[in-house]
Amino acid sequence: MKRDFGLTIAPGLAAALLLSGCGPNPRACVDAQSRRVAEVNCRSGGSAYYRWYYGGTGARAAYGERVSGGSYSNEGVSRGGFGGSAHESGGG
Repeated sequence: MKRDFGLTIAPGLAAALLLSGCGPNPRACVDAQSRRVAEVNCRSGGSAYYRWYYGGTGARAAYGERVSGGSYSNEGVSRGGFGGSAHESGGG
């Protein structure tokens, strides 16, 4: 019975993590005042006014809300979930 319980929670937990910004792409497009804007602004290129913001509250911030706790560089941003890194290995 314990296996059935774990199998019913796993999909819900995965969906919750993806919706909370813990997915594979924790970035947001922000303007010069560090406020989240539509991603199309960063994808269009050619504008120094908009840029990508990685980690922190970026992916969870509402549009127009100021982001914090992250970086304008994607270096060192954890993408492994639960505090892990995509570069870590389990080998000894």
